[in-house]
Amino acid sequence: MMSSQSDARKAQIAQFEVVIQGLLQASNQSYAKSEASQVILAVQYYLKQFNLQNCEVADILIEVYLRGRRKIERGEFLTHPMAFIRVVSRNIIREQFRRNQRLWTVGDFEIEYFLPSENLSDRYLDEKTIAALTAFHNLKESDRQAIELHYLQHLAWAEVAALLKLREPTVRQKGRRALNRLRQAYQSILEKAAA
Repeated sequence: MMSSQSDARKAQIAQFEVVIQGLLQASNQSYAKSEASQVILAVQYYLKQFNLQNCEVADILIEVYLRGRRKIERGEFLTHPMAFIRVVSRNIIREQFRRNQRLWTVGDFEIEYFLPSENLSDRYLDEKTIAALTAFHNLKESDRQAIELHYLQHLAWAEVAALLKLREPTVRQKGRRALNRLRQAYQSILEKAAA
């Protein structure tokens, strides 16, 4: 029985791979009126709708393949692969859009610049960058962890909660409070520098 389930999964993975390969080839060819071309056009439309023209259709399809394969390996079967591909590609694009929206600012300084770099030198940083870095590094370790895991590493709050071994609502609230403390510290440092 176990072997037949394993064989069925392998067969479905092979079928899914064929569908994805067909889509990848269709994305590089002129469009015919086929289901594959409609899916490609839908993915291109979603990318344009969410203003992600810098993303490639092939990258989205590869991520769809990985998610589909994981789903099949978990024992779930894809009864309608093209519908699955269309829905999951839209979800992936929406996730990427939200990730881009999460690039939040402290004042007018983007948090992405908080990533540590050995190449940074105070003489190359402006006062806002120095203020943001100082504010970030002056936070408590737990606040820095919450901000780094969620906003910089783009982990979902549930994943952050699992890593920190806390409940998700607790971590979510801790993250919001840490973000507010960071903004306040940043503004305070800038005000002191201006005075």
